[in-house]
Amino acid sequence: LKQRAAGYPILKKAFLKSQGYPLNLDQPTTFCEWVNFKKIKDRHPLLPITSDKLRVRDYVHSKLGKQMADEILIPLLHFGDNCNEIPFDSLPEEYFLKPNHASGLS
Repeated sequence: LKQRAAGYPILKKAFLKSQGYPLNLDQPTTFCEWVNFKKIKDRHPLLPITSDKLRVRDYVHSKLGKQMADEILIPLLHFGDNCNEIPFDSLPEEYFLKPNHASGLS
């Protein structure tokens, strides 16, 4: 609430440092400005569900049904809270590991 009341100074400072131009939340024009505007202003209840790699699968199943959802969703081979429990021996030769808590990590 303090950040909102102060006009998001920390966000604006970080944006300026990373993008090289000031953040305009009143009239966003660039993609990066729109992303930040959306993070602050858009409170649609589906956003947390669709941005969660696991929860979105349940949502797709509930909307399309299991058969159709399974046809379009990439198969989920494993999920868990402990990376030491990943069954590497039983995974296929090629697979992707994706954390649910982050984006763009390698």
